[in-house]
Amino acid sequence: MAHLDTCPLVHCRLVLKAATTSRPSTAMNLMSQVLKVLSRSENKRLFGKELEGSMPPQPVLTMIDHLMIHGCEVEGIMRKSPKQATVRLLKTQLDNGQVPDFHQFNAHVTASLLKEYLRSIPGQLLLSGNYHLWIEVCEEFNEARKMHLCKNLLKLLPQCHTVLLKSILRLLRKIASNEYITKMSINSLGVCIAPSLLENP
Repeated sequence: MAHLDTCPLVHCRLVLKAATTSRPSTAMNLMSQVLKVLSRSENKRLFGKELEGSMPPQPVLTMIDHLMIHGCEVEGIMRKSPKQATVRLLKTQLDNGQVPDFHQFNAHVTASLLKEYLRSIPGQLLLSGNYHLWIEVCEEFNEARKMHLCKNLLKLLPQCHTVLLKSILRLLRKIASNEYITKMSINSLGVCIAPSLLENP
């Protein structure tokens, strides 16, 4: 039965089927078995979970590494949408604890998956609770003060958020440096990625 851990819904169905043919005394164990299966599934889930600890999840770093190598000279990267069926398939695999071989897919798929992951982080990567403070930074005309305010807000980010943000910015900088190929300027990238980093709560 160990191999069923990767298919919690199948496991649940087997548990329910067994319960219908078992004596009533076994029914009291049913709920605990189902909850254990669902708990294992929840622990494997990647999307929609808070960032904890000092490092982002390894699959997310793998996505970024893949884009650093294969996505920084791709026209329209971070803007063009791939087939959503493929994105949904990979998302399901990641939520089941599997790490796909991203080399089998084009960079647009990985970029779309990365943006979807960022959107799924509870509270967003830049902390949507500070949304209005970020808006104040954007509206500040004095460059020195703007930099000061920005640094203060960045200090409020948990360590894991900071590490992931640095990786994202490093990727975006490399994409923008190849603007003549990617057709993606800093402004274009900002338009495409900002909604995944911060939203009005």
